[in-house]
Amino acid sequence: GQQQSYTTMAQQRDVKYPMISMPEACDIVLSRVATPLAPELVPFTSALGRVLAADVIATFPHPPFAASIMDGYAVRSSDCPGTLMVTGASRAGAPASVELNPGEAAYITTGAPLPA
Repeated sequence: GQQQSYTTMAQQRDVKYPMISMPEACDIVLSRVATPLAPELVPFTSALGRVLAADVIATFPHPPFAASIMDGYAVRSSDCPGTLMVTGASRAGAPASVELNPGEAAYITTGAPLPA
């Protein structure tokens, strides 16, 4: 077989700025940025457009229950695979009132409480 040779556009011309690795690029950028400003306390109403100086940690979980991360059907893993009867629905904003029994499934919306 005939061997082909491939060249890149950078190889075809005199390159003023050769390709460097991502870690090298990050080091260059970070070595040239200004030193971060000291933290300051501002009223909440004046905080728009600012960046937090530290992580904010919630004192309690929100929502205060296990919630669905997408629309779909809640099922019991022990029932799958199999045919299930849809017996209820759990919707975001509504109280958690669905209980799954063996062989049952429930329609569930994003943010809704997971059935018991």
